[in-house]
Amino acid sequence: MADSGQEKTEEASGKKLSDAREKGQVVKSVEMNSAVMLLFGLLLISVLGTGMMRQLSDLTTSVLRSAHTVTLSVDSVHNYFTLGMIMLAGILGPVLLGFMALGIVSNIAQVGFMFTLQPMMPKFSKLNPVTGISKVMISKRSMVELLKGFAKIIIVGFVAYIAIEKLIHESVSLMDSQPEAIMSFIVHASFVVGMKICGVFLVVALFDYAFQRYDFMQQQRMTKEEVKEENKQSDGDPTTKGRIRSMQRQMARKRMMNDVPKADVIITNPTHYAVALRYDPDNMGAPIVVAKGMNLVAQKIKEIGREHNVPIMEDKPLARALFKSVDIGDQISESLFKAVAEILAHIYHMKNVARRA
Repeated sequence: MADSGQEKTEEASGKKLSDAREKGQVVKSVEMNSAVMLLFGLLLISVLGTGMMRQLSDLTTSVLRSAHTVTLSVDSVHNYFTLGMIMLAGILGPVLLGFMALGIVSNIAQVGFMFTLQPMMPKFSKLNPVTGISKVMISKRSMVELLKGFAKIIIVGFVAYIAIEKLIHESVSLMDSQPEAIMSFIVHASFVVGMKICGVFLVVALFDYAFQRYDFMQQQRMTKEEVKEENKQSDGDPTTKGRIRSMQRQMARKRMMNDVPKADVIITNPTHYAVALRYDPDNMGAPIVVAKGMNLVAQKIKEIGREHNVPIMEDKPLARALFKSVDIGDQISESLFKAVAEILAHIYHMKNVARRA
């Protein structure tokens, strides 16, 4: 376990960020969602607003014209209410669906598609009032959020004041205007002020997203001990891996030594290298290396060869070439055919002479 007293000096690893994402811990700016919703919401209303106002006007006119014919009863009130809700849903539905789609798109754009229930899981540590108060009142993040809120109010308020002050001077000319012209001016002025506020809000949101990303990456930083522990978990304990590799080498060496008695010849350096060759003319296109080694392993190969009467031939250049160019279980290369064939022919000749004697 990593020592919590160590300073977090290492960048977060991919695994650490992936684990945090599974827990629902991602870079996200609420200000960005608000700015996008406000900006595109205004654009959506500007596109659909005229049609919505016309529909609401027609609805209101229809209700007022037929008001004298309305018979009030429990059933009629219920029917009128249901019909009114259906008509309002038809008028306001596209805007509400647009806002819902914008909220989903804004979140996906920031964090990607993600579904996890871990943030909803109960944690008893969150029930500690002392911890909760300390996080809200004296934490660094709380102070940053407080300062950010003040800055946002001041900046947005200043831009709104400048925009409205300019419109106040323009509104003086509306004193003798018709109601339609006054309403048109109010709608246009509201849209202009809203767009200016949205522009400032979007800039604030971009800075907030950059801060949230910086703060998140700082929180996810790791100590050197945590990095070491993670490497052990992903790659395995170096001590255990070394022990496994040692056992694998021992098993491979044991299998190799078991094949030495099957060799037709052992070619030596004579002290540094030893390569055991086997050749079956009926089943092999060329001799294969069944064992090879240097120093102590070479001595062991020769020792086993003597115990099983495997011929041992000294040829320094050939032994070095076979050791460096051919792996165990592979056939020798064509460049070595002639030298090996001469040695095998000599051994077969010696065996035939021994049989005749």
